Amino acid sequence: MQKNTRLLILTHNYPRYPRDHAGVFISLLCRRLVDESIQPIVLAPHDSGAAEYEENSGVKIYRFRYGSDQEENLAYRGNMQSIVTGSLGGVVRFRRFVRCFRAAATEIIEKEKIDVIAGHWLVPAGIVMKSLARDSALPMILSSHGTDIRLVKKFGGLPYRYFKSLCHRLHRWTFVSSYLKDQILTRDLNLENRLEVLPLPHDESIFYSDADVVKEAALVVAVTRFTEQKRVDVLIEAFALVVKEFPEARLEIYGEGPLQPDIERLIESRGLSLDVRSVSGTPPLAVGSARESKTQGKPWGAPKSVGDGSTDSVGGRPPDSEGRRPSDSVGDGSPDSVGGRPPGLPPMVTIHRPLPQDELRTVYNRASVVVLNSHREGFGLALSEAMLCGTAVVGVRSGGITDIIEHEQRGLLAEPDDAPALASALIRILKDTPLRTKLAAAGHEFAHATYASGPLAARYAQLVQDAAASV
Repeated sequence: MQKNTRLLILTHNYPRYPRDHAGVFISLLCRRLVDESIQPIVLAPHDSGAAEYEENSGVKIYRFRYGSDQEENLAYRGNMQSIVTGSLGGVVRFRRFVRCFRAAATEIIEKEKIDVIAGHWLVPAGIVMKSLARDSALPMILSSHGTDIRLVKKFGGLPYRYFKSLCHRLHRWTFVSSYLKDQILTRDLNLENRLEVLPLPHDESIFYSDADVVKEAALVVAVTRFTEQKRVDVLIEAFALVVKEFPEARLEIYGEGPLQPDIERLIESRGLSLDVRSVSGTPPLAVGSARESKTQGKPWGAPKSVGDGSTDSVGGRPPDSEGRRPSDSVGDGSPDSVGGRPPGLPPMVTIHRPLPQDELRTVYNRASVVVLNSHREGFGLALSEAMLCGTAVVGVRSGGITDIIEHEQRGLLAEPDDAPALASALIRILKDTPLRTKLAAAGHEFAHATYASGPLAARYAQLVQDAAASV
């Protein structure tokens, strides 16, 4: 019987508990690799409450310690870069994190008789791989998902110069979109034969067109984060134009992030009625555009304190028992200032906490259109998931989004940072039912052919087996 290839997967993002959304696509890939004669062995950071070792669906999962429960907050919160670059203490903590990561990897390589090492993201996994490469001849595969390539671009190529020796040693370097691959090729054409576009695997058992869910004709959905890159401010400006022409339209936003308070104030300043069903992730920021605001040091997932006598930043009122903060602009008997909607209709904009994947499926199926207008998005997962659910999509001509949407064929594209153009695309798709139906059907077919987890896992398994055979 053929021995399974033993693959060590290094990642700083992996589910810690059932229905955790952190690194779910890596978890899905690992489960599918088991069926491809690969034994995945995951090494990820520990987090408070998570097991230091467990086995799940044939996948071995090790979690390395790098401090006390209180100190282990560099991973899973989306704030690693801000902590590391924010102070000398952050640098010291990150160096300890990497040392512990590397020590655990070295131990597992010996203990588990590893055949191939695979890392996800240049930072921090690539740092550990570069260190391991000095003492190990094991073949290596690296996968980039977007934030690591933005880091290379942001710092003018200095990170790539640091990683160059590792990059040329890799058996394969995969990217979730051609946009990301091209970013590296502009740095180093000599890598061309090592690079490959391999999208994120999608779970077809979770994301599918659900006939039991009724489409809501005027519902626009955005699954995003409140960060500068996601351009939620541009979406709000666009939606304010949408409701002037399509008064019954509603926007549901699912996400959190440091700019949420700014976005809430922008929504109200445009006269859009607002219902917030998740507490903002940071204290109030100075009034101004979201693009001009600075990220606070607090983790984006950390709740604001309420009920201590302080008032909330929106409307001067604390949340109710369900975490909602109704806008001061509605509920006083006067018609809404945008679109002329009388009282009693649902709020124009609702902000929800992030949802696990199985709940997102229902959201995607309810929507008439799902929109993502990020700047230089590495991939655009919300769009491809919505396509699998049979929902029409709108995006912008930026980053990996153009791999997913072909304009007029399986969705509509607007120019980036152009609120009127984005509004026009949304209005068009909301008003034109035949167009919406045609784009949704074409997108559904494309997503099944391109993002199904089985074929993507089979290709990744072939890369692993080829790497093992190359030694």
